Amino acid sequence: MKYNQPYDQPSNPNASYTNGNPSAGIQGSIVPAEAVEYPQREIVRAITDVNLAAPTNGDLTQLSAAVRFMRMQYVIDTGPADSLQVTLNPAPTAWATPLSFFVLIKNTTLTAAPVITIAGITGAKAIIRRDGSSLAIGDLVGGAIALLTYDGTNCRVISIVPSDYTSGGGPPPTFNIWIDAPTTFTVYGTGANFADLPTALEYISKYIITTNGSVILQLPAGQATCAVNLAFDHANGDKVTLQGQPVSTPPTAADFTVTAVTNPGLATDQANALAMLRMKFPTELRMTGGTGITTGNGFTFKNLLITSDGAGSFVAGMLLKGGPTTTLSNISVHGFSGPGILTRGNVVISGNVTASGNYLSLPPPAASWPVGQNAGAGFEVTDGGHVVNNAEVVAASNDCCGVIVRNGSFRLYGMLPGSWETPGYPLTCKGNGHIGLYCSGGGNFTGQQAVFNNNGERGVLVDTGSVYGQGFTFNGNISYGLWATESDVQIQPGSGHPVPSFSGNGGGSIMAQLSANVVASGGTGIVGTCSPPANTTGNSLSTIFV
Repeated sequence: MKYNQPYDQPSNPNASYTNGNPSAGIQGSIVPAEAVEYPQREIVRAITDVNLAAPTNGDLTQLSAAVRFMRMQYVIDTGPADSLQVTLNPAPTAWATPLSFFVLIKNTTLTAAPVITIAGITGAKAIIRRDGSSLAIGDLVGGAIALLTYDGTNCRVISIVPSDYTSGGGPPPTFNIWIDAPTTFTVYGTGANFADLPTALEYISKYIITTNGSVILQLPAGQATCAVNLAFDHANGDKVTLQGQPVSTPPTAADFTVTAVTNPGLATDQANALAMLRMKFPTELRMTGGTGITTGNGFTFKNLLITSDGAGSFVAGMLLKGGPTTTLSNISVHGFSGPGILTRGNVVISGNVTASGNYLSLPPPAASWPVGQNAGAGFEVTDGGHVVNNAEVVAASNDCCGVIVRNGSFRLYGMLPGSWETPGYPLTCKGNGHIGLYCSGGGNFTGQQAVFNNNGERGVLVDTGSVYGQGFTFNGNISYGLWATESDVQIQPGSGHPVPSFSGNGGGSIMAQLSANVVASGGTGIVGTCSPPANTTGNSLSTIFV
């Protein structure tokens, strides 16, 4: 409604009204009909819209009551469980829309069919979920505040209720958005907090985990299956751990038997490796239908055998993205069609980690194998990823590479870059169908006690990358023990580490080409089996110093 000026002031829309004064000869303003009629209609409309009562001249507080009624009210429930009782001010005389209010619940509901009554209105109304379905037992929690709206038939709870989070089973209802203490949720199995991991991850995604809080998602013994990709992505992921039951004796290199690097013998070795791992790990998480795990923001994974049913193409078992450091402890990944573990972020290995039986889902390129190909690898570190190893790592019986380091780094000497430790943390790449370790695109591998034995082509291929270490072993590979192209490789003996060893390699010990520089100080089995000959220059300005 606009302002209606005096009738005798048509040219001044903001003119004020003037009182008449006959004794002074002053004529009063002429009041137009709109100035009287329109405010009344506006007030009557406000009164009738809220359905409190019919407009009447007997009650001159109706506008005030309507304004207060349209304001969202906060009321306190005084009734027993499942029968809420509230008083509104002003009090409506009948159920009608619109009607919404906040209510402080007195008692947690014991049934799925609570009702509510309002003082001054005859009859109770059912309380239902916002989508019209029934509430779950305990959805209205004593001490919590709920927002209710009357829809013309029932009162709907518009606010979030506990069953919004626990459709797959969940912990006791809570309206707290913080996890402020160490908390363990069980997943899978009878009586678990959550029926499966997707439900558990969706639940914790709604909470902020404080500096005092932490979350463990605990899996039971046995095999749990998952047919959807698992995205571990939480802003406080560094406070979340997914773990299985304790592993008494983690697998080591000695537990993987290698008899062949081509099928059918390779397939047999892979099957034997899986059987061994199932004996070692009480808990197996089996990904089906071409699914895998993706994570970022620093999650911890512990005491798990992670396997695949073999479906899909180029599916990584674990894709570790950037963000805070991801921690792996006693993890084995087996049988995926891509890399077992593919990392593009920072990873710390604090307990033995193995990758085996990851297979080549499509034929390799026609050119020399590893160009652009990572399917069937045990580990791949790429796109600036960085792995620090503080335990034993094994890559065995994968269809292609054991470890690929492409524009990233893989270090075996723990948390002190630049220092050599005794005895160090070993890496073993053995029985892989093509190459034990492949460094390219600026990739760097550094450490001690690395073993590259019995692989289907080369033990180590360094192509525009770098390898530095102590006590490496290159034995029994089908082609060369070490092949370097446009790269720098330095391998030395050291305190507590054996001299570099090259024996039984089908093509020779070392091949250096295209300005590659290889230093294998004190290495055995090199002289007479390398190209160019030891301590000479050849193959386009390449050198091998022994």
